[in-house]
Amino acid sequence: GLRRAVADIPGTGMQLLKRAEDETIVAALVAAEDAELLLVTAGGYARCMPLQSAPESLKANQAGRVLIARRPLRAALVMRDEHGARLLTSDGLQQVSIDTIPSEPDSTRSHRLLHLSKGVEVLQALVKNEEEHAD
Repeated sequence: GLRRAVADIPGTGMQLLKRAEDETIVAALVAAEDAELLLVTAGGYARCMPLQSAPESLKANQAGRVLIARRPLRAALVMRDEHGARLLTSDGLQQVSIDTIPSEPDSTRSHRLLHLSKGVEVLQALVKNEEEHAD
């Protein structure tokens, strides 16, 4: 993964990330500098990290850095304060609490966010909005 200031992205085409042939881009996020990110793997593991701990892209076509140890990464989203998240799995929508996932800026370690049955995978993560949180 890499981060780059929106103001530094030219209005014309530019390859920001040099990826290996076996790598897939999972998400592109727009977030404030003080944002907290949630990364979720197919197996239900997650990592919370401050955006500022992602390496900054200083030039075009730069190789990214591994942000989470377990693979494959399936979702990345910007966390909204204390609001929870939902994981879309191959078995349906699951509500999860991220309270147990520590924010670790200098580690790629992930923590179990959800116990999945054999053969079930996380497909995507969705952040709850304020109206849903009130329910």
